[in-house]
Amino acid sequence: MNNTLNHTSLQPLLFDFRDFSISNKIPLSAKEAEFASCWNSIAGMLPSSLFETNCIGRRGYRDADILAVRVAMLFFRQNNIRQTLSFLETSMGVRMTVGMKDVPSESVVSRRSKVLASTLDVDAMFEEITSAFYCGRSICHLSIDSTPIDAREKPVRKEKAGPKKRGRKRKGSSEEAENLAKIAEEARIDEEAKTGDLKEFLSTLEDRCSITGKKNSKGYMQWRIGYKVHLAVDDLGIPVANFVSGACVHDSKVAVPLMRMARRKVRFLYALMDGGYSSRDIRDFTYDHMDAVPVIDFKADRNGVKEEMDPAKKERYKARTTVERTNSELKDSFLAPKLFSRGRNSIMDLKLAVLMLTIKKIRKAAKMIQERKAV
Repeated sequence: MNNTLNHTSLQPLLFDFRDFSISNKIPLSAKEAEFASCWNSIAGMLPSSLFETNCIGRRGYRDADILAVRVAMLFFRQNNIRQTLSFLETSMGVRMTVGMKDVPSESVVSRRSKVLASTLDVDAMFEEITSAFYCGRSICHLSIDSTPIDAREKPVRKEKAGPKKRGRKRKGSSEEAENLAKIAEEARIDEEAKTGDLKEFLSTLEDRCSITGKKNSKGYMQWRIGYKVHLAVDDLGIPVANFVSGACVHDSKVAVPLMRMARRKVRFLYALMDGGYSSRDIRDFTYDHMDAVPVIDFKADRNGVKEEMDPAKKERYKARTTVERTNSELKDSFLAPKLFSRGRNSIMDLKLAVLMLTIKKIRKAAKMIQERKAV
């Protein structure tokens, strides 16, 4: 376990920036020092091409400068790019930390962010740092849950299906053929999620801004517009796997891919999920393919009656609050109350927020390991 901290992607997390000063003139605050640690971890995983500038013609901004603006917007919880640029104008410590000489304009950040969102692979950065930390490790509980993220964006509209004929389909009719084809396609997609290519399956899920509805405690529907962040975390709340989708995607659709992504990096003994994941397919997959015990709450029926869990599983299910605290920390530490970015920029920002949360929690865990080693 201690050897994993020697990985190059984890080295910036072990450095203490509290006493760090730029040219011995600009001391960093505690928040800026934490940002410096986070940025250095991200910068160490970026390709060198993002730090290059134009050699001929008008000198432009580096792609790393555009990324630094978006990272600063998330880390310091600025509402939008305009507020972030104003913040950077007055914060020389943050500018010097990321190596930014001049603050770009709002139009430059908007234009270059579209290109950056299509070229920057945040998922690969997340996989690199989590694989380095979990190398040779096993965990007890893998807690899975999702959290909706509100966005100030026009949701995608689903095509309205035509009226369907009720009752049994007549043999040999076109309705029966369409119904059988639909059932076969759904079975193929489910099998793809369990044993097929994960990227191909996840590409079939809606990743655009959409609408979702959920009943509140009083039984009334509440509608939200935005995205969903699906997380699978360990007992320390460190994200092991994540996925960003549209708000309309049901939680159970992503449970199996999250477990498969987590299993590639770490072995877990129990998979904890709430009633939204109550499914025989998920339970069987956890037993048969993950070699783990599913601890999934039961879903209430139409009359509000819910089956009781086994007492031992009920006690172990209490550990699932870890993922709920992680979801709250994601929103409270790295996201504004509502996303103002749109499209691919929104997805990139959400993935960057999850990456920064992972860096923060791994840094805390690494310090605990060092302190125990010192004792």
